[in-house]
Amino acid sequence: MRIRWIKSLTRSYHAPLFTVPFGSDTVRWYHPVHCRPMVADCVCSRINRATVSAHLQHDRTVPARAGAFVRKVVLPQRIPYAVGRHTTDVHTLFYHSLSRVHRLLVQQRLTHFLCYGTLWGQIRLAKMLPWREKAEFCVLNDELMHHEEARFIRNFYANELHINYHHSEGIYRIFANEPAVLRTRPYVEQVVFQLDVAQAMYKRVGWKRRLLPPHCDWTPSLDCFPVNLLQGALPKRPLGRMLYTVPMGGIELQKYHYRDNWWKDVKVRNCNLN
Repeated sequence: MRIRWIKSLTRSYHAPLFTVPFGSDTVRWYHPVHCRPMVADCVCSRINRATVSAHLQHDRTVPARAGAFVRKVVLPQRIPYAVGRHTTDVHTLFYHSLSRVHRLLVQQRLTHFLCYGTLWGQIRLAKMLPWREKAEFCVLNDELMHHEEARFIRNFYANELHINYHHSEGIYRIFANEPAVLRTRPYVEQVVFQLDVAQAMYKRVGWKRRLLPPHCDWTPSLDCFPVNLLQGALPKRPLGRMLYTVPMGGIELQKYHYRDNWWKDVKVRNCNLN
């Protein structure tokens, strides 16, 4: 893929921008330093061919394909992947990694369900939020304790998935073997929760939280939620092309994990979520 170095059409931007062809009528603008879309890692403003052509005629510059200003620069092959990491190709890899982790957890008969930002994506769009670089499953520590840890980890490596446990946060972080051209690889987190029988609540594990008061009302960072959200047969909801388990009550879990703003609809400026 050829990417052309261009100068800005507006006075509000002094740095040069990238443009990547996406069809005959639109171009998308990216920041060259960070190699990511300029607004919240999401596709930003579009400019049609007619607008660009008008500027080209005014500047007497030879137009390039998809309406870019031409000072041709052929960049290394890794840059197109890094710039467009939230486009279809990279999102396909993202969903593929998520489904592989899901299948492994099913094989090991471990309860797991969408939570945090991944659950927001399912609730709002029935797909991953386009600016996110990770997905989350929540799992239960009581079930993990019945599995030998070494064998549990080997199952992931046998399926070409790299897994690491972060003891301070109580999180398993899983990466797939992706091409080296990807500057930032999407990954899956397994967030571990422990049942507190006395409070009838599930709460986060990790040594950082062991130093804090154990009562859910005193320590919001425990991310506690009631046991009734996991009772009975948990429903399945679509995320992309697959169905994944979600907690009972739909948005009820988010009321505990996002107590101060769960009711707010997050809107990203100049971002098309469709």
